[in-house]
Amino acid sequence: MECHTNTSRDRTCLCRLPVMAALLAAASLVACGGGSIETTAASDREALVAFYNSADGDNWTDKSEWLSDRPTGQWYGVKLGSLTNLQVLSLWGNELRGEIPAELGSLSNLQRLNLSFNLGLSGPLPGSLTGLNALSRLDLRDTQLCAPSDDAFQRWLLGVLEKSGVVTC
Repeated sequence: MECHTNTSRDRTCLCRLPVMAALLAAASLVACGGGSIETTAASDREALVAFYNSADGDNWTDKSEWLSDRPTGQWYGVKLGSLTNLQVLSLWGNELRGEIPAELGSLSNLQRLNLSFNLGLSGPLPGSLTGLNALSRLDLRDTQLCAPSDDAFQRWLLGVLEKSGVVTC
């Protein structure tokens, strides 16, 4: 297990065990049809690549494995619940810059999104995030991101149980 600790922030641990990845992949193959696994994995990868490009990924502090041919679960800050079930995206304090791309809203199983301590992230959150019905934690502390003020987005935001640093545009 690889852990990243900063005393002024939450502790973030990312499992990077190949055996665990193989077990998760096997469990997904039993639970899902083969075609849907590839489609969902490709969709998650596309959303993550769009995020990387939009947030100036080439200049991130840690971009380990991003855009490589390795499984997305081995990319820094990405945690998979199963082969095709991206549940956590935690890239706090990684010098991200730019806006959040609409493609991030296609990560339908995302439960936690932590983009805190990235002062270069700015602009309104994309309306497509309202499709993230599983999202229960959103951390935007020390960013310049804001939540759109429209009713639909604000209703969706009420369903996110834990919010930090979320301000309305």
